[in-house]
Amino acid sequence: MAQMRFSWGVRDGVGGFMRLFLLALLGFALIIGIHELVESIHFQTVIYAPFYSRSNPIVYPNDTVVDPDDFPKRLANLGNSTSSLETSQRPDDAQLNQNLSSRQIEPRVAVLLVGRSDPEVETHPDLHIRTLLKEIVSRFNAQVFVVATVPISATERTCSPSGKSSYIKSSLRILTTHIKSISFVYPKGDSVEMVQCREHYSHVKFVHSSHHKEYSDNKARGYKQWQKLADAWNLMRVYEEDNGFKFDIVFKLRFDGIPYPWDKEKVYQFALSNPNVIRHASDYAFWGGRRVMKIACSLGSFFDSWWLAKRSKASSRPFSVKAFYQSMISTPQIAWHENKDGVWRFYSKIGAMWFPKVANGFNGGSPSDMMKNLWILYCRNLTYVDPLDPGSPIMIASSMGRKCPCNIVGNFRSTERDFPVWMIYHNVTLCDIGGGTKRFLFKGRHRRRIGYDECMTTIERENLGCEKLETDLLSNRRV
Repeated sequence: MAQMRFSWGVRDGVGGFMRLFLLALLGFALIIGIHELVESIHFQTVIYAPFYSRSNPIVYPNDTVVDPDDFPKRLANLGNSTSSLETSQRPDDAQLNQNLSSRQIEPRVAVLLVGRSDPEVETHPDLHIRTLLKEIVSRFNAQVFVVATVPISATERTCSPSGKSSYIKSSLRILTTHIKSISFVYPKGDSVEMVQCREHYSHVKFVHSSHHKEYSDNKARGYKQWQKLADAWNLMRVYEEDNGFKFDIVFKLRFDGIPYPWDKEKVYQFALSNPNVIRHASDYAFWGGRRVMKIACSLGSFFDSWWLAKRSKASSRPFSVKAFYQSMISTPQIAWHENKDGVWRFYSKIGAMWFPKVANGFNGGSPSDMMKNLWILYCRNLTYVDPLDPGSPIMIASSMGRKCPCNIVGNFRSTERDFPVWMIYHNVTLCDIGGGTKRFLFKGRHRRRIGYDECMTTIERENLGCEKLETDLLSNRRV
């Protein structure tokens, strides 16, 4: 009997193979049908769920960054308030914009310069610092605040004018009085006497650094730059308090990566007219108004309470729907395609983020899939999504994110991806670094890196074809 059945399927020649093929095709169609049914049920649950309509919880009274764990409490206390980071504006911001329009004053600009200063491994430190002076510091009359890791072998000659050149020595010699404060980070809590530094550079305030907690590789990678950035922000904040004013625009830069040239008018106009947008070249360099830069610089202060605690899973991070969607559609196409010349590294890694799956059908996790799902949520008036809320959309890893295990395991293992996660969580839209930049000086090499000025920050439902989504939903068509 078994031999006869085998004969029917195989020895019958072409007809037998056709029957097997048709049976396999039928089985595959059945699987697809069941999948579509499940997806349809989930889609109805997510899109029509009336209880999942969380409002934007991000509010900063008195310009204070709030512990993320307090956001649910703040949300409960908001009531019918319409105040948000996106709509509120400090009185001094309004006055500044008015003054700028009449050309009475120029905005105050700060540069937070962080990185590692090791004369044994650095290349062309003078070239980097002279480029920084010419393209940013002199052009914007910026004040500079430095936090640098210094190896033990270099502690005795950190500030000495003699010896091998380093980023620190070049900065002190070339930037002169533009440098206001410096903090050194030494391995294993070591420190160097500041007397020699103060003798040579009396105009600079030298500050002993905080000793930050260290983490194992399976918990966090690339985190030290964020700890140093938090220290640099505090140096700037103390300087503001001592001098009775606040900076209006802030740049974050690394010693070994300087984008250039800069169009001063573009920078002024954009930073001061878009208080809820940050412009970036991945996590190498970014800039914006003081408020959004304060959020960016706070990232390194929440490893224990947020990244490695309640939100340790990569799929658990909340996000502003509008900020996520605007950031996606504002990202240059080059950011979606890895290239061999290395320029891709300087563009946003937002494409590696996890995203909500609410659209029917298979989602490979491409950038277009991400945008489609965010478009549906935005058209349905969902403003903020917390994946830990009951009834929230399922979060899935993007195709770019799946290429590296670091994007799947969670914690703080992917700094370039987690930077946009943090900003979008705070309802901040990310756009390309722009500002008229065309080149990037990276580790002694001048690379062609075009800055894109396009930035979608005013999208509205009526301009996104949301009426088509409503029609499709009413007619039960696939979305």
